[in-house]
Amino acid sequence: MTGRFRKRPPGWRAAIAGVGLAAVPWWGCGEPARTTEEILANATYLAGTAATSAATLVDGAYDFPPGSEIGRVELIASATGDLDGDERTDAAVVLQESAGDARFLRLHAMLGVDEHIEDVATRLLGDRLEVERVTIEDGVIGVRLKTRRPGENVERPLSVVRRTRYLLTNRGLVPVNPPTVLDTPASRSLEEPLSLTSHEWVLTSIERGDWRQSTDALEHRPTLHFAQELGDPSTGTDRLYGYAGCNQLVGDYQIAEGASIDIHGLAVTRRVCGKAATVLEEQILGALETAHSFSIVDDGLTIAFNGGTVRLRAGNQLEPPSPPETNTAAADEPPSTEPPSDEPRSARPRT
Repeated sequence: MTGRFRKRPPGWRAAIAGVGLAAVPWWGCGEPARTTEEILANATYLAGTAATSAATLVDGAYDFPPGSEIGRVELIASATGDLDGDERTDAAVVLQESAGDARFLRLHAMLGVDEHIEDVATRLLGDRLEVERVTIEDGVIGVRLKTRRPGENVERPLSVVRRTRYLLTNRGLVPVNPPTVLDTPASRSLEEPLSLTSHEWVLTSIERGDWRQSTDALEHRPTLHFAQELGDPSTGTDRLYGYAGCNQLVGDYQIAEGASIDIHGLAVTRRVCGKAATVLEEQILGALETAHSFSIVDDGLTIAFNGGTVRLRAGNQLEPPSPPETNTAAADEPPSTEPPSDEPRSARPRT
């Protein structure tokens, strides 16, 4: 599902209709149904350092009392779509927080719960940026920003385009950049040795002692993508993406000498599935979190974890990583005077 973009020029407050967003039910005390955009322009958002304050907008803006950490909050851009796979209307919203001369942009994940909408996670985007586009597609939030090069004078026009994507997970809004899967099965490319990052890996079984869980009967088998993504140069950390049988997953991994592997920081999206899929997902995540070594033989990958093994076979090829564009900032977060916060906010359980 693709979310629609909505950008508000200065002094927009008199205009909130006519943008083509679908109306959704909103039950009040005899009030007529309001559009999604009207709901977002009058919703309650988390704001401030680590998003510890709340602001209920009125026609897209809120002024804090004098002496507050933030002076004003304004809705800048939004997109609608499904962030957690429950087929309800959710939203991604960018708010601008004004604090003195600073103009911070913060991304918010808004989940619709029956007739309510709730801010469940936020992420600081940076200071003195311009939003060009916000989208939601296949549960992934896309944000296109314009910024400046490091050290560039603040009087210069914004000229650097930065594109980032985020998933709403149990760890909040996590930046993602999954590799492209090519329609080239491993059987066509076995002339060259397979590597951890050359192909997607399709789960065939999890084994622990005499117990074995096969995935042969599954219509959609879990997959792992080990991406050669720029991480921490001092540690050699790269990114792991995948599908765990119910939710998408993202995490970090490190390879050391002797084919040892460390997988950590796993986060999963918030979709609720049936009991069988949930149990399988918990088994996969538990195995990956305790993985310690791997081996590749022919078209098979074996990951050993504490007490068992995960077996996978090579699927389609992954597109080799390309060097970053010269006009795209490599870092997810630009320099800012406020530390970013990735902490998810509490929310009512989804059913």
